[in-house]
Amino acid sequence: MSLLSEMKEEFKSYANSMINDIPHDVYVVMLIIFSVGSVMAFVMKGPSKGLRWLLGTLLMEYTFLLFCSMVIYRKVNENVGYDFHPFWSYKAILEGRNELIGENIMNAVVFVPVGLLFAILMSRKSQKDWLVAIMVGAGMSLTIEALQFFLHRGFAEVDDVMHNALGALIGYIMYRMGYILWLKKEF
Repeated sequence: MSLLSEMKEEFKSYANSMINDIPHDVYVVMLIIFSVGSVMAFVMKGPSKGLRWLLGTLLMEYTFLLFCSMVIYRKVNENVGYDFHPFWSYKAILEGRNELIGENIMNAVVFVPVGLLFAILMSRKSQKDWLVAIMVGAGMSLTIEALQFFLHRGFAEVDDVMHNALGALIGYIMYRMGYILWLKKEF
């Protein structure tokens, strides 16, 4: 199986687990909160602050969705464990476990929206914002990994935290690149 088809299968597996494992009522409630909150934010706070509130709500809902898919509605697994060795998955890939390539990429991809939304919400434009984006991604990921371990919902791995933090950084960089390109376009 090619790398692209493995990544496609990993994505399908993740998407199917989100669709099938999380009750539809959760999505309905999230949509209602987002819709009502959006209208209220724009009416009460105006367009600029309303948009900011809307993006903050979107980040919170995406974070909640990640926790739902990775912890809350994930099936209990008796084969719980941990691996605190950094880069173990790369060693395994070099030994022929190519299915981990798609898993590593997927772990980064699911955190790209976290970094992107976080970057948009940052009110200050500091040189260290990229580091804060990494810390936010790593902190969320570390919380998810710890909950997976203690609640028997998955295998806690340092590599997952690293890939999730990398995904948040990629999202942050995507925003900054878009911001820079947008500014150059106007001048």
